[in-house]
Amino acid sequence: MSSVTKTQHTLTQETNMLKQLADYFNSLFTKFSEPETYGSQLEQYIVSHHPTNNAQVEHLEREFELRYLKRNSGWIV
Repeated sequence: MSSVTKTQHTLTQETNMLKQLADYFNSLFTKFSEPETYGSQLEQYIVSHHPTNNAQVEHLEREFELRYLKRNSGWIV
């Protein structure tokens, strides 16, 4: 292998590694970003449990409501 081919091969490997790292960090930040609104938190909670019918969705909604109120208990003014 010539030195030019080795250099090109090394650059390709480095580019691939950098792309993998960028993709990893992008997925990490996306995964750990918290929803900003009650509605988006509720939607994420329901979707994460993979409901198969309306009754399950309603159950998950009530369950989330109880957990949300418990977690954010305080006086509403």
